[in-house]
Amino acid sequence: MKRIVGPLVAGLLVLGLAPVALAQDGASDLGHILLSVNGPVDVTEGEQTELVVAVSGDAGIEGTATWTIVVNGDATVSGTAEAVVVVNGDAVLTGATVSGVVVVNGTASIGPGTVVSGDVVKPLPVMVTARFPPIPPCDGSTLSTVGALL
Repeated sequence: MKRIVGPLVAGLLVLGLAPVALAQDGASDLGHILLSVNGPVDVTEGEQTELVVAVSGDAGIEGTATWTIVVNGDATVSGTAEAVVVVNGDAVLTGATVSGVVVVNGTASIGPGTVVSGDVVKPLPVMVTARFPPIPPCDGSTLSTVGALL
């Protein structure tokens, strides 16, 4: 499951943000969206953005970010964020103002001067199982039909 989460989130983001062309440093700034895959992304002091997404990289928030989502990396926040979501990493908050924090498979560190006005949530691990009906044997006619449609 751990190996599926990163690529799945990355795939969904790429499909949803297809027009985004990544800059040479791996981050793209669309005015209000910062996206980084396999590298760090930072919101410096004085900067404001709606969404920060880091997949297999860390996010540093010194400015203001409405949403910060990190998969397979750490989020370090010393600025302001509405929501911080970290999957397979840690959330490190120092002198930050945050509305809510969710950490899955990691830890939340709340340092001095940090104000969290909402919840800090670490969900319990969940195992998902599915049952599928047996697949009928293939006699070749199904493959011919699919080939004809292509």
